Amino acid sequence: MKSRRLGGTPKKAKHETLRARNTRALPERAADTALNVQILGAAFRTLFADENFLTLLEAEAFTEIPVVLKPIFEQVRQEHEIGK
Repeated sequence: MKSRRLGGTPKKAKHETLRARNTRALPERAADTALNVQILGAAFRTLFADENFLTLLEAEAFTEIPVVLKPIFEQVRQEHEIGK
């Protein structure tokens, strides 16, 4: 025999849905992603400031920089020009 709740209200789900869990986790995941982007930006600033790395890129015929990295490259290039 099935048990019935008084008042006819439906039971609450015991398990949250995957979508609800992902929605609640979104702000933390966004913060983690922003931190990772900052770390990668710092790493690329260091690499682009190294003349040996740039020479290596030229030697390997890497002549184009992805659009996402171009602002970092331009900033480092301006900071390390002769006379600055």
